[in-house]
Amino acid sequence: MLGFYNLDRLGLIERDIKTELDNVTYSFWILRQCIDSTNELIEVELSEHLRIRRPNFISFRPLIHGISEVNQAYQLEENKIKTLKEDISLFCKAYVEPVCFYLIEQMESPQLTLSLLLKYKHKVEWFQRKHLNKLLDELLQEKDDEKKRRFLAEKGLSKHFYEYLYDQGVHFEIEPSSLEGEIDLVEAQNQKGSRLLADAKVFKSRRDNIHIADGFRQMYRYTKRYNQEVGFLIIFKTIEDDLVIELDHKAQSTPFLQYNHKTIFAIVIDVFNSSKSPSQTPKIKPIRVTKEKIFELIEAEEKAQNEAET
Repeated sequence: MLGFYNLDRLGLIERDIKTELDNVTYSFWILRQCIDSTNELIEVELSEHLRIRRPNFISFRPLIHGISEVNQAYQLEENKIKTLKEDISLFCKAYVEPVCFYLIEQMESPQLTLSLLLKYKHKVEWFQRKHLNKLLDELLQEKDDEKKRRFLAEKGLSKHFYEYLYDQGVHFEIEPSSLEGEIDLVEAQNQKGSRLLADAKVFKSRRDNIHIADGFRQMYRYTKRYNQEVGFLIIFKTIEDDLVIELDHKAQSTPFLQYNHKTIFAIVIDVFNSSKSPSQTPKIKPIRVTKEKIFELIEAEEKAQNEAET
C-alpha cells in the first residue's frame, strides 16, 4: 500500500522524469500501485500529493461565515463531494491520460503495423505454406503470358493477405487492379491522416532481384502519391534460394529503406515447400537486392519525370 511515507518518495522519483516516455512509465507504475493497493483512498492521497506540487491547480472553496449550522453542515458535505470530484479529475489528468494517449499513439504507429505484418509472415510460414503453394500453382497455370501470370499470382496472394488484415480488424479499401502495377490496397484514413500502403510481389526465380528492387520504386511512388511517410512491400518467396535485402536499417529484424523522408519496409515470406530436411539442402548462394539498385531505379524515374515536366 502507498502510504504518506511512500508518497513523499514520489517527489524524488518525479525529479528523474525527463521525457514523455519517462512520464508514461511513471504513470503506468502509479496505476499498478493503485490496483494492487488495499487502500480505498489511495487515489485521493495521490491527488493530495499533486495538490502540494501544484497548489494553484485546484481552487479551494472556504465555508461561508454567518450561515446556519444546518446550512453549514450541508455546505461542508457539498464541498467534500466537489473536492472528491476534483481529486478524481486531477488523478485522471496526471496518471490515466498520459497512458491512454500513449497507447493510442502506439496503435497508430508503423511499429504496430509492422508487428501485425510479421505475425502474418509467421502464420503463413508455420501453418499455411502448402496451401499458398497450391494456390500459387493454380494461378501460374491460368495464363500463357508471363506478365499476366505474375500479375495473377501477386494479386491472388494479395487477397490471402487482405483476408488476414480484415480478420485483424483493419478497415481498408481495395482499388481496381490494373496491369500497370498500381497498388490496390489502401487502408481507410485514420484521424491523423495516415494510411496503410501495402503491395505484394512474388519472388519466383533468381532473376527476380530486379523485380523486387522495382517493387521498392513502385512503393516509393505510392508514398508520394498518397502523401504518406511509410509503405510496406510484402514479398512471397516461392523458390529455394535465399533472398537478402541489403539495406542499412532494420526494425524488429525487418529491413527498411529510407529515401527522401520516406520509409519502406520489406517483409519476406518464405512459402517454398521443401521436402528435404535442412541438413539435406545444399548451400545456395543467396540472391541480393541492393540499396544501390533501388536508388538507381528511383532516381531514373524521377529524372524522367523532371524531363517530361520541362
